Amino acid sequence: MNSMSNYSNNDKNKKPDCCPTIVKCNTNPTSTSFPIGSTIPETVATVDLNACHLKNPCTKIDFAANISVLLDGLVSLRFQVFKAPCSNLSNRVAVGNPFTYTNTLGVAGSTIVNFSVCDCNNNCNNNYNCNCDYNSCCKDCYVYTVVVTPVIAVAVATTVSNATIGLVSTCSTNNCCCQA
Repeated sequence: MNSMSNYSNNDKNKKPDCCPTIVKCNTNPTSTSFPIGSTIPETVATVDLNACHLKNPCTKIDFAANISVLLDGLVSLRFQVFKAPCSNLSNRVAVGNPFTYTNTLGVAGSTIVNFSVCDCNNNCNNNYNCNCDYNSCCKDCYVYTVVVTPVIAVAVATTVSNATIGLVSTCSTNNCCCQA
């Protein structure tokens, strides 16, 4: 029995799910190095989201990267996800709590870090725009970035590589999504 065996002609009149799900990801092809003594924050991953077709969006952001510590020594890095409107990237706000990586043993080597945060708006947006253009940078377009900041001055050269940011975004409630 196939999945269409219960199909009826009445189904063609059924309205489609009014809330799409958007899945996006991006991997930074370059490595970000933190030289000895560095305290300068660095952006290691970015992904954009045009959420204008999502009413009351809820977005889960996943991040993963390799961290290589080249010599024995303590390293502590803070990872923070930020969100900014496409039209004003300097107007960014933190999303979720920061994630801190520390090589507590102070031994050279590599490890993988990963974490997730959620960015959900629990208010119904009555200005939902079903006619927005996915190619334009409308008011519901955002850029999510992950910024890495050394918590203390880097004691040994450290590299963040293969930084990958992914997101899944959909409507957090359907009761305010579709207008009849």
